[in-house]
Amino acid sequence: MARSKIEMSRRTATRAARRQQLIDATMKCIARKGIGSTTLADVAREAGLSQGIVNLHFRTKDNLLNETLIESMFSTIERFKDRVIADHILPRDRWRPVR
Repeated sequence: MARSKIEMSRRTATRAARRQQLIDATMKCIARKGIGSTTLADVAREAGLSQGIVNLHFRTKDNLLNETLIESMFSTIERFKDRVIADHILPRDRWRPVR
């Protein structure tokens, strides 16, 4: 019996792609349940993977949350830079100090 393309791609994803999949699932879980209530099992379920895969990539919830926070921070910085470039306005020209 042939496996579906989705199943094959899920099974053969690169390490970087798998880590990103887990980070994306973590962001969704945190948005839905909050950081304190999110578990590794929730993340695994959201990603459609086993909890063992989460443990393989991150070992602990703290490591997963740290990586997720770093990813979120860099994503925010990139969106900000894109916005500034799109507006053709330098940050120093956008905000004026209050006097």
